[in-house]
Amino acid sequence: MSTAKTKDVWDKLSAASGFIASLVIPIVVAIVANSYTNAMKESENRVRYIEIAIGILKGEPSKETNALRIWAINVINQYSIVPITDSAQKELLERKLNVSHAPDWSKFTPYFNGNTDHVELKCSRSNGTPCEK
Repeated sequence: MSTAKTKDVWDKLSAASGFIASLVIPIVVAIVANSYTNAMKESENRVRYIEIAIGILKGEPSKETNALRIWAINVINQYSIVPITDSAQKELLERKLNVSHAPDWSKFTPYFNGNTDHVELKCSRSNGTPCEK
């Protein structure tokens, strides 16, 4: 009789496993998709902050904009893989950022590689093919 009860338990478990899987799998997929979407939005926001910071640093420095320039430098340092050195920070506080050949940022898209500490930019054309180096 013990064998019959064990078999009944396994039969019930086998029958219930399909139902349980049909509930659990969509929930897990939804959680993972939501997490990925949030990470991508956060990456895009970081890129926008860096663009704003660069725009601020392109302007002429003055006493009135000093605090704003410090904020811009801090933003770049926070979201950049390579922070701005102390000497470069001092230079940016005293002089405007001169960019003679700025990249066409419309070709770049934020790329989240699983690390929430920074964003990488991947260059691609509108048709999805990579840009030439």
